Amino acid sequence: MNLVEAQVKPQRVARDYPVDRAKLEHLQRWVNEGHDTWCRDPKRVASAALNRVAPGFANCEFELASLPTERTTAHGTKSIYTCASLDGRTTYQVTLYRYRYLLSIAGTPDKFVWAPVRIESITGPISD
Repeated sequence: MNLVEAQVKPQRVARDYPVDRAKLEHLQRWVNEGHDTWCRDPKRVASAALNRVAPGFANCEFELASLPTERTTAHGTKSIYTCASLDGRTTYQVTLYRYRYLLSIAGTPDKFVWAPVRIESITGPISD
């Protein structure tokens, strides 16, 4: 790849977050007890995950600068949120999952906690 190609090609960086089942089960119990109930809201979980890797996006309004939630399974176990910078140069995609093995702890699927599993940043070329 030459310098010109590198300047016009978007740069993608993905971070995968392994899920520790024991920790996720502990979080589910914690949320069931009334603590951090926001962990049941995929939009808030995506925002918190994004804040850890890109603090400048802490107040990202997913409704204003996002693609709609993408549910790729019949039971709504996966959501992908996309948030773009105001200049349009950087886009973040946050992928979340709800794990069916939490059913015995959560009681019902609507009480499952969401877990961030991947954050991908896509940075476009600098335009004149």
